Amino acid sequence: MHRRLATILAGLLVLGTSSLVMAQVAEDEVPRLSGGANLHTLWTLSETAGDPSNEIAISMARVKLLWREGKWLRARLQFDVDQLFEEEKSRAMLRDAWVELRLNRALRLRLGQFKRPFSALELRGRSSLEVISRGPANGLLIEDLGFGDRDLGLQISGDFGRSKRQVSYALGAFNGTGRNQPETDGNGAKDIVGRVTARARRWLTFGANASVKLFDTETVGYYPSWSWMTGVDMTIERKGLFVLVEALYGLNHDRCALAFEPDECRAENDRVGVPRAAAVSALVAYRFDLGTSLELALEPVVKGEVLMPDDGLDKALAGQASVGANLHFGKHVRLMVHGDLRRVDDALVGAWSDENRLFVQLALRL
Repeated sequence: MHRRLATILAGLLVLGTSSLVMAQVAEDEVPRLSGGANLHTLWTLSETAGDPSNEIAISMARVKLLWREGKWLRARLQFDVDQLFEEEKSRAMLRDAWVELRLNRALRLRLGQFKRPFSALELRGRSSLEVISRGPANGLLIEDLGFGDRDLGLQISGDFGRSKRQVSYALGAFNGTGRNQPETDGNGAKDIVGRVTARARRWLTFGANASVKLFDTETVGYYPSWSWMTGVDMTIERKGLFVLVEALYGLNHDRCALAFEPDECRAENDRVGVPRAAAVSALVAYRFDLGTSLELALEPVVKGEVLMPDDGLDKALAGQASVGANLHFGKHVRLMVHGDLRRVDDALVGAWSDENRLFVQLALRL
């Protein structure tokens, strides 16, 4: 454990130091290479059945490199160093690997592996995220059902208007099998994902996104031929205040993921009556400076969500509330203390259970 932690820390410090040096290169020099690193150490106290009651872990050890050629070309590599010690390290380690051609402000072309343009909460990176966990709705709808998260694909995007009144768009086609898994995409089925955001004021932004998944039912027999998910969101960022409200609604094409015996459920699935799923979440944070020589800032955070994973089940709601505070030490260090309270209805006990958790996380960003 100590050797593993020392290895990760040493690697992150080397990369972080090199990234600070590279960042000093003059902007007129081409190409320009920069880098960064994130290290999150997490202590968890849990009253959840089946989980360790007291655990210390490396929740994230991530490094990234960005290369740019003038204003017209970008390339990025990002990977998780902590995944070197996991069994599936070759697949799990790589996060981002893309090249982007910037023809102009209104038209950019990106090819590689990156996040699909879906869900404002998912698109907010963990180095900026005010909470430690995005919650069960993100875990089911975005990650497990595959409507968001990272994937191999091709995307066009761009911006119109001024910074005070700006409209942005992104539209992409993706494999649909998730990151680092091209060998499982043995057919022509794809995901089509699009997102539009509109900045009504400098501090107020509205967003809408949609994702359509096309399945090859001969390859995966327990899925329907297609599925979809939509979402809308609103973000407020003003004078230390951050508010994010999001609603998601669509099809749960893998209802068996909630069953006590998923494999048996899938074997018996007749693809009739694909259920609907929905979720609503809200996150509120307010950051204010404490005015000390240590550049301290305190940020209270509250997040709540309600998830309905299957409208065909009675008593099938999951709710989670998170309350905490983040203490910022300058721009690079955060001490995060959060408590999560989750309650689930009887029909969801096979997939989740009631939770009472306390998290203490020290987050370093270089």
